[in-house]
Amino acid sequence: MNNNSTFNTLPEWHSQDAVILVWPHKNSDWAPRLSIINNTYITLTRTISRFEKVIIIAQDDEHIESIQHLCAQENYHLDRCQFYIIPTNDTWVRDYGPQTVWNGQHLCYLDFAFNAWGGQYAFQHDQQFTEHLLDHLHLGSQRHSQKMILEGGNLDFNQQGDLLTNLRSSQTNSQYQNNDEIIQHLKNVFSPRHLLALDLPPLLGDDTGGHIDTLARFINDDTIVYASCDDPHQANHSILQQLKQQLEQQCQKHQSTHNTAYKILPMTMPNKTFKNIHGELCPASYVNFCFINEAILVPQYDDENDADAIQLLQQQLPMKKVIGINALALIEQFGSLHCATLHLPKGSL
Repeated sequence: MNNNSTFNTLPEWHSQDAVILVWPHKNSDWAPRLSIINNTYITLTRTISRFEKVIIIAQDDEHIESIQHLCAQENYHLDRCQFYIIPTNDTWVRDYGPQTVWNGQHLCYLDFAFNAWGGQYAFQHDQQFTEHLLDHLHLGSQRHSQKMILEGGNLDFNQQGDLLTNLRSSQTNSQYQNNDEIIQHLKNVFSPRHLLALDLPPLLGDDTGGHIDTLARFINDDTIVYASCDDPHQANHSILQQLKQQLEQQCQKHQSTHNTAYKILPMTMPNKTFKNIHGELCPASYVNFCFINEAILVPQYDDENDADAIQLLQQQLPMKKVIGINALALIEQFGSLHCATLHLPKGSL
């Protein structure tokens, strides 16, 4: 379905029916580290299924059998999991899966164009993922195809419809030549009450061009946490100082326009520098957490700042259970927990 209507957005903390995981497979870039990343996905599946259903995307029947066998070896039973076979190139479903919105009557699923972060990787399967998924879920009639290239990891909303994004990433990866065009298209689709549009380079090692979900996120309607670094010797210090300054400017602009203020809270980055088996830098950020029903999953990197990230979120959101998940394997392919998951809001299933 093609539709140019505007929609009401939903925050990630809205009640959820399920979380989607695209399980790593032998035909993806995970092949050399498949046994290690499988353990991460078993942990993710086990943890999420305590709170809600998990939809697992596999490549074929053999892949499903392999996943089931792996989980059985860990004494984990997949009672709250649902399997679908959909071909994929990569596991970062946050970026190529559907963006769920409300049109005033029912949920709709926006299917944006996807080109693997500016054509860096193969994407012939991933660009068709949303259509296949919604057909499996019998939601194809609620699919709204969008010509705009836009990844879900560069969108963050609160309950009031405010949108936080990084324009630099969208300009790098899409067909738009300037920020004004991007802003106008975002306004046309989402009609945000307020658009907090940052313009920042990516963290070192981030191959998305600087997605907002590595930099800053809403945790409620009036609070934003952001990646922070006060050590001038750290590689990302300059970028994160720019992030702080731009957030402060955007918040001041918002306050003068709407007479309400955001609270912005620093979330200190890991102290360690991380590299994968190829010697490439990995963008480890605690901001890449994900909301699930009654809980938040926070990346952990075997770093002295791990506990501080959990403590910050637990203090701010005492009604949520904050759970640390080891994300060292995930960042070897330049993503973390938020990138690897995609929630379906309540009412989808």
